[in-house]
Amino acid sequence: MKVNIFLIVLLLCSCENSKWTDKERTDFKKKCEGQVYFDTNPIYFSGFEFNEIDTVMIVEKEALVALDTLYIYLESESGKKVYRRIRYSGTPKVQFNISHTYEFYLGSDKPYVLSNMEMIMSPQPVAGEGWGCVMRNYSIDKNTFKDKGNINFTKRSSE
Repeated sequence: MKVNIFLIVLLLCSCENSKWTDKERTDFKKKCEGQVYFDTNPIYFSGFEFNEIDTVMIVEKEALVALDTLYIYLESESGKKVYRRIRYSGTPKVQFNISHTYEFYLGSDKPYVLSNMEMIMSPQPVAGEGWGCVMRNYSIDKNTFKDKGNINFTKRSSE
């Protein structure tokens, strides 16, 4: 019981000392907006059958020049009691660059293009005032997503 009371007092005291000054917040925001690389973990794929996306090929481009080809290998649900998954996920083993575009080849459809990425300062769910720097603004096939969490590719309708 004494340990629990000590932890509560420590938490309350640390919350009071964690407030950022306006300068600290402004400096962090400037540093965040200048960040170029980010971790993508995980990237989601919705509405696809597993055999369409078991291996996702990604072509990284700067302007029109292909720089690299990456792969994400998704896990199969075989052997589990899930008959059909609505969403799969995977994580490339490299960081992405916000100034590049990434073409995702999913199934036999034309590539899905991830572009126009921005790093933003975002509140983090921690005690006191916590801020993080995350990529939350982006476009997929010219559809803009603002202040979204993880990147999510949704299968195009077959029109």
